[in-house]
Amino acid sequence: MLNRRCFLLGSTAALAALPAAGAPLRFAPVIVGGTRTVAGPSAPIEIIDDQFGIPHIRAATIPDAFFGQGYVVARDRLFQIDLAYRRDLGRLAEAFGPKFAKHDGVARLFRYRGDLDAELARQSVEEVDVERLVETMVSIHKDLAQSRKVDVVMEKRSGKQLPVTLGHDSRLAQVFNNLIDNAVSFSPPEGTVRVAVATTDTTITVTVTDEGPGIRGDISRIFQRFYTDRPEGEHFGDHSGLGLAISKQIVEAHKGTIAAENRTDRSGARFTVRLKRAPVERPRR
Repeated sequence: MLNRRCFLLGSTAALAALPAAGAPLRFAPVIVGGTRTVAGPSAPIEIIDDQFGIPHIRAATIPDAFFGQGYVVARDRLFQIDLAYRRDLGRLAEAFGPKFAKHDGVARLFRYRGDLDAELARQSVEEVDVERLVETMVSIHKDLAQSRKVDVVMEKRSGKQLPVTLGHDSRLAQVFNNLIDNAVSFSPPEGTVRVAVATTDTTITVTVTDEGPGIRGDISRIFQRFYTDRPEGEHFGDHSGLGLAISKQIVEAHKGTIAAENRTDRSGARFTVRLKRAPVERPRR
């Protein structure tokens, strides 16, 4: 480690003494190739990353070799900074593809640490058409659930009152997304997830019902952070036990309630969200 530190310090000293010659720096790694033109080296420098990620530097002079080493150190450090930034903000999928989407979702849930009531209070409330919001979530999950051979069905609304509440559509969408995603993940092949909306003069009720094994653990703990009813061997990044806890906070911040129960007609679970209905009686567009 001491030798490597001395080498890096020597690289820094050599870089400081180099004139700005403006020669191109040829950068040709195995995975991502390209050419960078920078001020400093006296001749082109070739940098090749092998299959193990180890950089190999080819330069005409020792000072240029030191320059190449400094370039690699800076490049790798910038990559580490960008990786840490994306990991913490839940934005890995932007750079590395959809297989990191689950990780990103968990990272975003971990980021929440504050008072949700205070957070929502800083934002202006708006009229939210709960039925349309739920229909959108059902449409999204209907396509995603096909790979698991699970059908997601939106049932006809019960009640003549408009299903409009006052709140934040993005947060409520997060609730319904979590509930439907959980229901699909617990459903057996050829199973059906049913989503229903019902209204009264004062209340909007949304139920998500599945045909899975039901809640086998302690129902009273189902909305606690990190509590999960899933097998121990299941990958943490898929379902962290945070989604239902955050959903409960969001619903309660909207002055509503959320409850879980097992079905009595067959195996399966049912989650019920109740929200206050806004006194809106105009025709829907």
